[in-house]
Amino acid sequence: MGIHNAIGSQMAEALMRKRAGDRYEVYSAGVVPAPIDPLTIQVLEEAGCDMSRAYSKDFHDLISTISFSLVITVSKNIQNVYKFAPGSSMLIAWDLGEPPIDNATNEDRNALFHQLCNQIDQKLLELLNDLDAHHPRR
Repeated sequence: MGIHNAIGSQMAEALMRKRAGDRYEVYSAGVVPAPIDPLTIQVLEEAGCDMSRAYSKDFHDLISTISFSLVITVSKNIQNVYKFAPGSSMLIAWDLGEPPIDNATNEDRNALFHQLCNQIDQKLLELLNDLDAHHPRR
């Protein structure tokens, strides 16, 4: 879950789908959804993620139809929204923030997005290792 579901939360969803396959149902959403940043799509496609069906989703719409066993926030600014996710049993709060892209050159934006993508991917690998250790595959 992110603020706009335009950068970090989209990265987390796509990378988790890539890493976990069909072991988990994965969604991303934003508290105030906005269109996905085109550079997000480009960076994720470069990382081998299928972004053909990606779109920005509203957190409030998702929680009205889906019960989550795990919610990951990618911004400290929205961690208090978690209490509005009934049925969710665990929160993981990552304070990744949004890349500082205001007034950044295209080259700097590209580097910042790749850095964020790599950071999220590393956190997801650690999370999957922890989940697998506590809930081995059958």
